[in-house]
Amino acid sequence: MTRHHPLFVILLTTCSLLAEIAQGGPLADQIRKSIDQYENAVRANTLKIIAATTEQEKAQYRASIPSPQVQATEVLKLVKDNLSQPDAIQGVTWLATQCINLPEGQEALHLLAENFADSPEIAAAVRQMEYQPYDLIRPALTAIQARNSTPTVLAAAHFVEGVHAFRASEAATSPEQREASKEEAMMRFQTVLANYPEETIQGFKLADQASDMLFEIANLTPGAVVPDVTGKDIDGTEFSITDYRGKYVVLIFWGDWCHGCHGVQPALINLANRFKDQPLQILGVNTDPASTA
Repeated sequence: MTRHHPLFVILLTTCSLLAEIAQGGPLADQIRKSIDQYENAVRANTLKIIAATTEQEKAQYRASIPSPQVQATEVLKLVKDNLSQPDAIQGVTWLATQCINLPEGQEALHLLAENFADSPEIAAAVRQMEYQPYDLIRPALTAIQARNSTPTVLAAAHFVEGVHAFRASEAATSPEQREASKEEAMMRFQTVLANYPEETIQGFKLADQASDMLFEIANLTPGAVVPDVTGKDIDGTEFSITDYRGKYVVLIFWGDWCHGCHGVQPALINLANRFKDQPLQILGVNTDPASTA
């Protein structure tokens, strides 16, 4: 842990699907080549942010984050020209998860529902729907649950439905809505635990993640007592979140390697300055090596 420092938030939408798209034939190679152009541009920009020595320089590179628009257009054309080829799902996966804010990404969701809902190869794409707006992904999720019989895909669908139900409970405007959405979330996560205990996506067991979500519902929702979290600050001094009982605590998980974390830094600085005379404490759990944190 660190304290007395403005920190960054990890944006979960930065999850990469590179391993899922690394294999295949000529079509997969073309898709991979196009995606690599975008991924390499993002990496180069992130390295510039990390290497920057002033806030002005960092802000310059944060404002020039590459867009995947050109590559999204290329990949969508490759997919639509080759819908009958199995490797097309790799392009659909990338578009539907990494380009959801572009028209190409939303068209890929439609293709996923219409052409690939029964594919056993879409588990990773379904899992990433956790990070997409529910109104956009709901038709595809519905089609997948109706037409797909692959255990890993169904486990991912139940997990994603649970995550969105949990978020709906947090945003509910009435106690009845809040409770109904929370019960839906718990049912979905319990289904993963009971029916799909061994299903794994990208090295992570969905049952473990469902168990974590059930813990969050029970312990980290409004009104619950925050579980104790302990760690060491940058000076090696051990402290606990219980040291801050009675204060508003913003707990951030972050890393210097995280592109999104750099982008949110100004907001955290503003937050700290705005409430500097109030009982607010920003704490961070840092994921960098101790030597560089």
